[in-house]
Amino acid sequence: MYIALLRYKKPTIALFYNDMDHGGGFDAPKQTIDLVHRVNDWFDYFLKDKHDRKWIEEGIKKPYSWNQLDDF
Repeated sequence: MYIALLRYKKPTIALFYNDMDHGGGFDAPKQTIDLVHRVNDWFDYFLKDKHDRKWIEEGIKKPYSWNQLDDF
C-alpha cells in the first residue's frame, strides 16, 4: 500500500514500531491501538479535511501524539 501511494504521488506516512510484526496484533496491543488511531487520523486529515491532526504536519512528537507511545 505504501509503495502504491508513493508511486501515484499521494500523501504518505510510514509508521514503524519496535517489537511489532507487520500486522500488529495481540503481541503488541499498545502499538496496534496506536496504529489504528493514526490510520484513522490519516483518513480524517486527507479525506475529511480535519486538519486538527497536528502530528501529521509536524511529525510524531510530544505533545501531539494521542498518547504517550512516541518512544517506540
